[in-house]
Amino acid sequence: MEAMTAQFPEITVILLHGPYISEARAPSRLFPQVHASNELHGPFFVGFLEGAGPGASVVDGGELYHLRSDSDFQECRDWRKRTFASPEVDCAFLPATLRPTWEMRVGVAFGVMDRPFQGRPMTPPVLTATLSRALRHADRYVWLYVEGPTFLKPSGEGGASAPWVDAVRRARASAP
Repeated sequence: MEAMTAQFPEITVILLHGPYISEARAPSRLFPQVHASNELHGPFFVGFLEGAGPGASVVDGGELYHLRSDSDFQECRDWRKRTFASPEVDCAFLPATLRPTWEMRVGVAFGVMDRPFQGRPMTPPVLTATLSRALRHADRYVWLYVEGPTFLKPSGEGGASAPWVDAVRRARASAP
């Protein structure tokens, strides 16, 4: 991070997963329980924050494709912004010096996938609702992970059909 900020002092770096991926106390309803096989990702994220300097930004990308309801997004945001850095969690790899400023320094984003995930459906109306909720609860960034037809080509050339493109447009129009 220090090398990046030396060249780009105001860079924003988005890591797809935040430090929750390494924290055993992350609630299983909101986060995958893969901390035992991702022990270094959380410290890696924290290292980015430590090296960010005053002008750069570090964003927890929120690659959490199962979130659907407004309460899912709100609870997930709150845990990532506040609870993670709290004495209640007492994260072993989060230095005490970063805890008081965590909420202000770490951005929260959300990733949404265009396919069903863990038994949860994904249709154009579900995509609109999910993206709208993600946009309401993200600090700045919401990203769409596309495994289906590309959004970069017209539908006649293999791109996403009008209902899928319109789903994204409707979500964007509903954003605050």
